[in-house]
Amino acid sequence: MQIGNFHIGAANKAKEPVMAAGEAYLLWDNLVIRYDLVEIMQIYHNVAHDPDFRNLLAGDLQVWEKQINKIEQVMNKYKLPMPNRYPKSSNFPADPGIIKDQLLFRRVFTTAQDVLELCIRSLRAFVVNDELREMFADFFIKKLHVYDELCRYGKMKGWLAIPPMMPGQKN
Repeated sequence: MQIGNFHIGAANKAKEPVMAAGEAYLLWDNLVIRYDLVEIMQIYHNVAHDPDFRNLLAGDLQVWEKQINKIEQVMNKYKLPMPNRYPKSSNFPADPGIIKDQLLFRRVFTTAQDVLELCIRSLRAFVVNDELREMFADFFIKKLHVYDELCRYGKMKGWLAIPPMMPGQKN
């Protein structure tokens, strides 16, 4: 008996899990991007000054690492090759005066916008494998919450580049 990708009974009657080639590539690409982002976020966390901003970065790192673990599990399930993983930590002595938190925040904010777009593009392409579509829909929702938190934090700190309001408009 086969229910989705789970099989009970003789192994020779089990169906291999189904995934389109484009879906396999998107998994690999999303994993590479997340590996890079974790390494960058670790560096940002290392050089950031503001304790609230450091906490925000630490929370974002947890979201990325959970998503990485889920993608790695799926790739193992489908026996897909894995890209090289990021280093465990990016601690190094840093001159705290070189980079300002506002610049780091704007890079994190722009990256969050880019990742939302990547999640949507990936969701649109996952038509064969329902599990992947559901997983990336969950990723999108979690990153949308992170993005909302970034918007609120950036406005509170005055770090967002907000265009001027139209005459007569209230914010």
